[in-house]
Amino acid sequence: MQLKSVSDLFEKANRSFQKKDFESAIETYSMLLMRESGHVNAKINRGNAYTLIKSYDLALKDYSQAIELNANHPGLYYNRAKIYKYLKHYNLALADYEALFRLFPDNPHAYINRGNCHLEMKSFDLAINDYGKALCLDSTYYEAYYNRGCAKLHMGDEVGAFHDFKQAETIRKKLNMKV
Repeated sequence: MQLKSVSDLFEKANRSFQKKDFESAIETYSMLLMRESGHVNAKINRGNAYTLIKSYDLALKDYSQAIELNANHPGLYYNRAKIYKYLKHYNLALADYEALFRLFPDNPHAYINRGNCHLEMKSFDLAINDYGKALCLDSTYYEAYYNRGCAKLHMGDEVGAFHDFKQAETIRKKLNMKV
């Protein structure tokens, strides 16, 4: 049976993606995009598949093209920022987090990840601020306490770090997670 419609190709690619057959999903999304180059969801999903097989340059290209087609999709900035951070392109990651916050200012995960950028850049005060914002949005986010503790430790605030580490441990135990 030959797949004729764009929706058939999209469904086939999504099934491959769900089965974790990312190469097949990428191939099918690519066939779809040859027919309909502006299919935002196909670009997003292909970008996600590229990310999962660690083809970061190709994922960045898809996310960037999807942003050109739909600049109001906060998840695109989030995904692209995470890759930029992984590749240590911190300023590009920070710019994407700023774009994301203009669209969706209440995302604790984005504050954590932006804080992690600042932490890696040794901008400890900015990292602490972002972890604090994440905790204002979700006070059970143990990673925010732990990472804020790390930033405080780097700044010489051993007491503050101890309290954050202790709070992270308490939350993890409540969530029944291994420390």
